[in-house]
Amino acid sequence: MEMLPKAVGNPLFTTPTLTSLSKHTQISPFKSTTSGNPRVAPTSATCNWASNSSLHRKIKTFGKEPKLGNCVSNAAAMGSQYRGSQQELLIVGPGVLGSYLGTLWNDEYGDGLVFGQTKTETNHEKLKKLGINPVCKSPSPTDSRRFANVVYSAPPSGSENYVEDILTALRSSWDGTGNFVFTSSAGVYNIDDGSECDETAPIVPLGRDKRTDALLTAEQAVLDAGGCVVRLVGLYHRNRGPHTFFLKQGQVSRWGGAYVNLIHYEDAARLVFAVASGKGSNDSEGRYRSRVFLGCDGVPVTFSEMMQAIEASGQMPGKVTITGEEGSSKGKRMNNNLTRQQLGWEPVYAAGIQGFFANGGNDWYSKNFSLVPGAMPHQ
Repeated sequence: MEMLPKAVGNPLFTTPTLTSLSKHTQISPFKSTTSGNPRVAPTSATCNWASNSSLHRKIKTFGKEPKLGNCVSNAAAMGSQYRGSQQELLIVGPGVLGSYLGTLWNDEYGDGLVFGQTKTETNHEKLKKLGINPVCKSPSPTDSRRFANVVYSAPPSGSENYVEDILTALRSSWDGTGNFVFTSSAGVYNIDDGSECDETAPIVPLGRDKRTDALLTAEQAVLDAGGCVVRLVGLYHRNRGPHTFFLKQGQVSRWGGAYVNLIHYEDAARLVFAVASGKGSNDSEGRYRSRVFLGCDGVPVTFSEMMQAIEASGQMPGKVTITGEEGSSKGKRMNNNLTRQQLGWEPVYAAGIQGFFANGGNDWYSKNFSLVPGAMPHQ
């Protein structure tokens, strides 16, 4: 896989620039960028900031857990002096994927260990009903408590400075002892001619697209700090995904023969869970450092095939007419065999979106629709 070199300077203080990322280095997608055995995660002391005393305050353990649910008091009540269990998880941006991830973590480790960081209190009641402790982003990074495990799943669309927000989470929310996982996009792979694509494929050159540049810069900051990246293809569940967008449009000006790669939200959450919990890691503490993983169901489908299968299932109302002509953009056909082998992960919805709807189109999201933040399709 083609990956970016380390950013110039300490990424916790210097945002990586396009200049610092302009030269690519060819390394294994699962090889740590630190020294030593690439399949054994280093100790937290090898993370860029973990040994920097200026970034760590003296840690004390409070006798009680701080109260949750109030955006004003959470920042102060859950300050950096508090250190919780090594099995605690902070989800930054606990939306559609994060809500299910939280239930998986609770099922594995017990209730009360999952925290969801949001910008407002809008979805706090929903998160509580899902067993996720809601907290608001602290206005002062130095007042944020640190967690052993962090999943950053907030989208770029909700941020004025996406890379800086991720750097803040790395330096202020992660204590470096567990796993940090950033959910990125498989759109960074530089293949669009309909050919096969896996974890070893080249990435898009910097400077071609602002959105891709932001993702690659964010990825590199995470990798430099010892965190991991999970590149996800198109996400869907029954009521959300490209199929609902197409159904809403009615007529789509895209070539129907172009490939789209998908993964069900539940399967994506299971894959992120596997990385965050260290499944398949040879490290005694179950840690991964500076790894890139790929999430897809391995069933590439054309736009026409996808919509024809959904229409034939009778599960979704509406009909789509695809009118675009064939062009140079044909998509890619993705597989993530390396990721599956490393994590021992396999998709539950292994027959793709066609098989999902052919089998009734029922999932966790359709049963818990009212509880999931951001569950409404494209609203």
